[in-house]
Amino acid sequence: MKPRTRQPNPMTAIEMPEQRALFVVVPKAAASSIKVAIYEATHHTEVGPDFQPNAVLISQFTDARNKRYRGWLRFAVVRNPFDRLVSCWYEKIARRAIVFAGFKAYGWDVDMPFGAFVEAACALPRECMDHHFRPQVDLLEYDGEWCVDFLMRFETLAADWARLRLKLPCLGPLSYRNKREHEPYRTYYTRDLWERVCHAYRDDIVRFGYEADRP
Repeated sequence: MKPRTRQPNPMTAIEMPEQRALFVVVPKAAASSIKVAIYEATHHTEVGPDFQPNAVLISQFTDARNKRYRGWLRFAVVRNPFDRLVSCWYEKIARRAIVFAGFKAYGWDVDMPFGAFVEAACALPRECMDHHFRPQVDLLEYDGEWCVDFLMRFETLAADWARLRLKLPCLGPLSYRNKREHEPYRTYYTRDLWERVCHAYRDDIVRFGYEADRP
């Protein structure tokens, strides 16, 4: 079953009003770790390992908010789309006793193989994709406007985070959450699956300069 209704505006962000900074959220790109870091910085407290990152208040983008944010430091993290899809499948489907609630409308279940997940995800119209696997360019633009001033990469996050902390000294070191336990992402792909992702996520590959060479 493929939902044909449009998903809500996928752009969400976490505000840091005192610092006039904004984290534009890209799921499956260290988002949980950064939510924790922002919470600790803005609430002046440390949280334990049981803290739920989704408790951090997330704002939906609107025209009014977007205008307000233009003078703020807006930062985000992007991730290799091939790796991001493996992480999404593993964390939201394969490792769970019950499939992630947002995926139930697609008719997906925990026994769904990676190949079937990729085929189904890539076949969906972009506007019907859940934000956990929707192309990242869609999550970083609002009404045709690029909404990020400081872009970090998952692959170089330690160095990028250190540079961000020079701009936002209130942020502490990043403690990684949801560390991957799956095999290297290339091992999951056949040539056919790789080609499907190249087609469906071409905008991410081109915009962020990721390699599209076959495994």
